[in-house]
Amino acid sequence: MREIPNNTGVPFSPKADLKSEAPKAPEVKPEIAETSAKGTEDLSKSPSAISGRSLVSGADNVDNDVKTMMENPAAVEKANEFFDAAEAKYRKDGVENPYEKAAALTDAFKKEFIAR
Repeated sequence: MREIPNNTGVPFSPKADLKSEAPKAPEVKPEIAETSAKGTEDLSKSPSAISGRSLVSGADNVDNDVKTMMENPAAVEKANEFFDAAEAKYRKDGVENPYEKAAALTDAFKKEFIAR
């Protein structure tokens, strides 16, 4: 390989001697120690499992909802038509989060006009 002349006037060294050490990051210790269930191997009694169950205990039962829908197809159709109309109106008007607002309005429609 032939050598390229350095015409810039800047001294050129083909091999730079860089032996600077990278700064070492200090060792990070976790702020919160891991906790396990106190004295039990039963995971259903762990604090995280208990709090998880409390979050979903108030949720509607899916099986009950499906059963209600199967028993009342006309009511479901009315609610779907109302939702589609509400969402289209919100989108046309440029409302932020049209799906969520149409769903909330449909829920109110169902409670007011469709008896279970």
